[in-house]
Amino acid sequence: PCERARGASAASARRACARKARDIAQVQYEKGAASLLDLLDAERTFTATLVEYAQDLAGYWNAVAALEQAIGKELRP
Repeated sequence: PCERARGASAASARRACARKARDIAQVQYEKGAASLLDLLDAERTFTATLVEYAQDLAGYWNAVAALEQAIGKELRP
């Protein structure tokens, strides 16, 4: 389930997959089955996934705020 999909659940799945890949790379590195470069690449991918999620979340809330301002009404409870 690490395919490219859309929506919040897909973003959550991508984070989980990147975390799992990083964890697997860590174990492989500790056992000598992966290089330091492999481990660092998995860590970089995981970090990039978290940054992408944070940017998407910020974009969402900025859009909500802009919509609220445009309609003159708060949408959040």
